[in-house]
Amino acid sequence: MRLRTQSEALRELRTKDPGSCLTAYALRQMVLSGRVPSVAVGRKRLVDMDTLPEHLCATKQAMKGGLARG
Repeated sequence: MRLRTQSEALRELRTKDPGSCLTAYALRQMVLSGRVPSVAVGRKRLVDMDTLPEHLCATKQAMKGGLARG
């Protein structure tokens, strides 16, 4: 388990995929809604980098067939 803050997670994702369109706001909304699991530590939410890509793919599959509004 590799836990990162949301900003660190986004930075690591962009390092692996420089063309990623995922924004800090979108990731934050996914974490707050529970679509991306996280752990609360104080005022921060930590994201598991080992499972994050799987959850992003699952979110993408769930959104197929219609436009996502955020």
